[in-house]
Amino acid sequence: MKHALLFAAAAAAFAATVPAQLLGAPENTYFTQPTSTGLIWRTTAFRCQLIYDTTHFTNQGVIGPISIDRVRFRAANNNVAAGGTYSSANFAIGTAATDYLAPSTTFASNRGTMQQVLTASPLTVAAGGGTTPNNYAVDITIPGGFVYDPTLGQDLILDFDAVAPAPTTIPLLAAATSQATQRVVRISQNSNTALTGTTSANAGLVLFDISGGPGGVATIAPSTVSSYGLGCYDNDSRAFAELFPIAASTLDLGGGITLVPDNAGAPTRYVVTPGAGAFVAPTTTVPLLNNAATPAVMADDGTSLPLTLTSFAFPFPGGSTNVLHATTNGEIVLGTTTLTGSDFSPTLAEMAVAGTSTHSGRPRLFACWYDLYANRNVTLNPLAGVHFSEDPVAQTATITWNDVGELATSAAGAKSFNIQAVLSASGQVEIRYGAMSPFGSTSQAKIVGFSPGAPVLTPGSQDFSADMPFLSKAADVARTPLTVAVAGAPTLGATVTINTNNIPAIPGLGVGFLGVTQINPGFDLGILGMPGCRSYVSTDFSATLLGAGTVGFPLAIPNVPALAGFRVFGQSIALDVTAPNAFQAITSNGVAITIGTVGG
Repeated sequence: MKHALLFAAAAAAFAATVPAQLLGAPENTYFTQPTSTGLIWRTTAFRCQLIYDTTHFTNQGVIGPISIDRVRFRAANNNVAAGGTYSSANFAIGTAATDYLAPSTTFASNRGTMQQVLTASPLTVAAGGGTTPNNYAVDITIPGGFVYDPTLGQDLILDFDAVAPAPTTIPLLAAATSQATQRVVRISQNSNTALTGTTSANAGLVLFDISGGPGGVATIAPSTVSSYGLGCYDNDSRAFAELFPIAASTLDLGGGITLVPDNAGAPTRYVVTPGAGAFVAPTTTVPLLNNAATPAVMADDGTSLPLTLTSFAFPFPGGSTNVLHATTNGEIVLGTTTLTGSDFSPTLAEMAVAGTSTHSGRPRLFACWYDLYANRNVTLNPLAGVHFSEDPVAQTATITWNDVGELATSAAGAKSFNIQAVLSASGQVEIRYGAMSPFGSTSQAKIVGFSPGAPVLTPGSQDFSADMPFLSKAADVARTPLTVAVAGAPTLGATVTINTNNIPAIPGLGVGFLGVTQINPGFDLGILGMPGCRSYVSTDFSATLLGAGTVGFPLAIPNVPALAGFRVFGQSIALDVTAPNAFQAITSNGVAITIGTVGG
């Protein structure tokens, strides 16, 4: 297969000059280059420290002490500089006294237990070979090795300097770009005698030669395979939603969205459009009470008393009601209930299926289903909470979450969310967003959408901002999604099979992709005429899939030790003449593959 040949060729080119037991940091940068810099090994006198987090070792299978026998710095891609020699350089390796996230600008404060490798020694920097990825230009052997155990929790530090005159023709070096996500930091200064430096995320991409440490402890890199994301059109559901993942700190819906009924007064589905009226502060002076036997002001995980509409009944796809309930967690229950709580953990399944969680399977509107806290800010704002009003002339009902907080942030005033839903006699719904703080929960997702209630199929998550305007479904149609799975353990020297399942019989054609970059959450393909389908991987390699049902293609993993811990990502697309999109195609979930030395 084309992708396997390219994968093997890239690995072979990379491994042509390297022996066994290699470990790269930052991890997963064996073939990639986030950026380049000339401020690590410089063309002037300098001092530099690089601190690498312990996880670069533990994530690649280091489970005890190892010996680091050699350190190499990779030249920037395509660089062909001539190289040169430092007349006097110092180099030390050790355990850092500070964490990579909080280094000191004072060089001495970052040094823990150090081992001096070079002292006022000449150091030759090799020429840049001009390849991608490029060769290793700075190569330092550590006589006797440096014993390092990342499981003890101390980061690794490299500390080096050189005096003037420095070579002016050395290549730029490949470097990281993010201190937080790539878990490295550089502290440097343009003087070899400097006591302090400045911090930067542009730490070097290095390769360590490692061997067993005291007692012969060796590295073990377990292989792993995990699935992420969803195939599109697993179900056509009358319910619709966008699930904003835990990591999403904001909603990308601007000032709001509008649900326009297809038939005013008797809707069977909605046209979902961007934009809504401006958020309007509530006119009521007392927040809503909860639905408890002894009603109290709504606080956390509560459902309101019945909100009875006196001038109209609100029609929605699947029914009509003149009784609403608002929950503290951004939901509107369409119909009467005696329940007093509300669910703080949004899931797509609970929109559709009657289950054990509060209101699951009931008809609901989701203005922003999230673990909100209604009266978190009441000590600073007496109107903080959930409000309701009805306009009998305009025949509208308005529910407002005014200056509410969240469970995740306990300080009054630290978070403020302003959300509003205006329901009309025609069935139209305006969901409006006022001032919204970033979401602070590290455990709860967010959902915006609608469900007519059970029985209804579980909707998939779609990217509203990319898909709008779109027409929701008038009927539920069960579909079998396209899925990707891996057969076999992705270990060095093994061949695994990437299986794509449920390829439609007509026309029985698809493409499997492998990439070195994961896209999670995925990129919505609405711009290609495939709304609701997502791209989860970079398309570096591809293979044609011929046939229906399950079609697999082999991935031959080279027996190259440097690939231990390397990650690749897979996804497939297949033509489907029944797909509800202009492109007539469907996409699968993504799979993340970590190459190991042993089966995971």
